Amino acid sequence: MKDVKTMEMGRIPTVDELVSTLKKGPGTGVYLSILQRSSIPSEHFLKFCTWNDKHYTRNCIARTDDFELLVICYEPGQSTSIHDYHTEEAWVHPIMGSVVEERFEPPIQGGLRKVSSAKLVTDSFSYLHNGRSIHRFINNTDERAVTLNLYARPLIKWKVYDERSGEPRIDTPNE
Repeated sequence: MKDVKTMEMGRIPTVDELVSTLKKGPGTGVYLSILQRSSIPSEHFLKFCTWNDKHYTRNCIARTDDFELLVICYEPGQSTSIHDYHTEEAWVHPIMGSVVEERFEPPIQGGLRKVSSAKLVTDSFSYLHNGRSIHRFINNTDERAVTLNLYARPLIKWKVYDERSGEPRIDTPNE
């Protein structure tokens, strides 16, 4: 039987170690495995969290030329707009509470068509990639929710879609 130290080898127990490992990592091919090795208690992320009664908040933990790591904080009932990333890849991992991810496709004749809906909980990960990731996240619970979002290449802009017409507009972060 393996001892505890051997079993925990490779685990990432702190936010600082997560950021350091992401900086050392060879890129997008291993980002998911790095996130999956994270064993950071959710309370360790609270120093990065901010809350707003009117809308979700985006809070940067680390940003390099290769990646951006954020926590997104949702009060009960809050949701993102329907949007698509202008980034290579993104991973979303709930670290507190749960969110519902809805994915959409633009139909041929305007509007948006919802193609899937999935509840993400603290042991799940969502993968999104440019051009095939029209989505939104919804906190449909009575509790706060926080997701850890990792973007391969920092977000500079994204498309926000009008739910009725399906028309996109370009938006940028306002951090």
